[in-house]
This record gives sequence, structure tokens and C-alpha cells, in this order.
Amino acid sequence: MTRTPASWRFIALAGVLFALLWPGTAAAHGEEGLNDTDYRVTVTEQPRLPGVEVREVEAGARLELRNTGDRSVEILGYEREPYAEIRPEGVFVNVNSPASYLNETTDPDARVPAAASPALAPEWDKVSDEPVIRWHDHRAGWMNAQPPPVVTADPSRPHKVLDWDIPLRSGTQLYTVSGTVEWVPPPAAATWWAAALLLAGGLFVATFKPADLRPVAGLVGVLGLAAIADAVGRAVTSAELETGWLAALVVNQSWQLLAGVAGVGAAVYALRRGSAADLALGIAAAALALLSGLSHVSCLSAAITPTPWGGDLTRVLTVAALGAGTGVAVGVLARMRQPGRTTDTAGASTA
Repeated sequence: MTRTPASWRFIALAGVLFALLWPGTAAAHGEEGLNDTDYRVTVTEQPRLPGVEVREVEAGARLELRNTGDRSVEILGYEREPYAEIRPEGVFVNVNSPASYLNETTDPDARVPAAASPALAPEWDKVSDEPVIRWHDHRAGWMNAQPPPVVTADPSRPHKVLDWDIPLRSGTQLYTVSGTVEWVPPPAAATWWAAALLLAGGLFVATFKPADLRPVAGLVGVLGLAAIADAVGRAVTSAELETGWLAALVVNQSWQLLAGVAGVGAAVYALRRGSAADLALGIAAAALALLSGLSHVSCLSAAITPTPWGGDLTRVLTVAALGAGTGVAVGVLARMRQPGRTTDTAGASTA
């Protein structure tokens, strides 16, 4: 019986990994609605209402209004119709308000049902038991696909591109929450891609040459822990109020989380002298490069990332996963293709 070479087993498994996980990854990131951006949204003036606080969340993609007072507060829509009411007993949305449909997405061309009209009397639908709402308000963002003229004229420095105001109402009294949208120059993407390429080349050599793979195993373990931390950070950023960050981690970040766990598991297996350590490290590194690196490369060319930490740290984590993961995966493949190589119990390939 002819045995399939280990290198071809690696190629087959990597292909299956890519085919199965890439569509799921793309869908998950689309569903969570987290996007890298060059526009910073800031709330600059709070409404003078006791117990009411408004803040920007999800890297400015949505606003959050929390009402811990004893008075109901209405958010008015784009034609100053009642859009949402945050009462002490929960959140109610007016299904007759066009804003209730527009504010579900950042798409400025979102369709509104013909039956919705700001002229109709409010019809309230309770959507939450907590007096907190998050929504995409098109007034608090740059909704044009093209950058503002001031940015086109001088893209080398930050620019305030608009001031925004959103009207609120409590009883018969009107209030306003105000803020700004600022354009921030993006990073030099070519520099980050060059760093990823250099890292991939260095890790290819480090993986292909030595007889002892324990340092590489340690690196893959660190990459796995970093991927888990990044997945948790993104889950915290995207967490819905009703379900919390753990649900967001499982639903929206499951593939990156699994890649991180695979990296840690492969590292432990290799350090415990597993007989198939080469293969385990290669598959885990490929998963990390794809699911923790390639799926987040948009951050390399955007100033603001949907993470609890700054954009530079996000880019470092992405470059490390993409560059080191690719280098280790290709290095392992090259090792396993060498004639006469077998894998000993220390996880090191020997001639």
C-alpha cells in the first residue's frame, strides 16, 4: 500500500481548512458590523437631563443612550418624528418612523417600507427591558463614499469634517446631544505589509532550518494567545446589551477564537514531544495567518479599529499573525517535503 506523504496531507488539510473556514469568517465579520475606518466620531455635549448619558460605541459606528433617570426620553428621527423612547422600564421603537429602519444599518441607501411615515401617530414596539439603546445615526457620521473636499485637498493631517446634533425630547422640553466627526490620516499600509513579509521570511528560515522546533512551538502558542485576546477585545467592542460580550465572542469571533485555541493546543502538543508536531504546528499557523491575520488586514490601511486598544496595537497583532503564521506554515511544508525526513518524538524533523 502506498502511503500519502506528510506534505500532501498538510496541503490537503490546509485546503480543507481554507475552504471551510474562509466563507464563515467573511460572514461572521459582515454580521458583526465592525469596520475599520478613518473617521472618528466624538460626543462633545451631553443633554442636560438627569441620568441620561450618550456615548459613541463600536469605533463610532453606533451611539448609545443610557437613561438611569425616572423620566422617559425620546430620540427624534430625521424629520423630528418620534423614533425611540427610552423609559425606565425599557426601550420602545416607533415602527412608523422611517428612522427605525434607517438606523438599523450604516447604509445610507437603506430601504424604508412604504407604510412608514413621520406623519403617522407613533406605534411603539418594545425592543428591550433595559433603558439603554444603541443605534446607527446617519447624522453622526460621514455617509458619503468619497472623502470630504478638505481631506482630498490635504490628506496629510486630521480634519474636522462635520458637527452634528441629534434632538431629544422629554415631556414637552427639547434637548440636544452634539458631537463631531473627524477624519484621521490612515497609516502607511505599505510599511505594515513589508513588516509582515519580512516576518514571514524570517519565520520560514527559523522553521525550515533547525532540528529543534520548540522555539517555533512557543511562538505559535504566543500567537494563539494573542488571537484569543484580540477575539475577546473585538467581542467586547461589538457586544449587544442584552446578550453581553461572551455571546458576541461565540457568535461573531468563533473562528478567530478557534484558531487561537488551535495555536495554543498545537504548541502544547509540540512541546510535549508529539510525534506529529510538524503537522500540528503547520495547520495551526495556517489557521492563525488566515483567521487572525488575513481576515483583519483592512486595519493596516485604516486609522481607527473596532478594538478596545489603539490602532497600532491592532496592526501589530494582525501583522504578527499574518507574517509569522504564514512563515511557520510554509516552513513546515518545506520541511515535510524534504526526502528522507521523519518526525521524531520531540517534534523535530530529522534526516
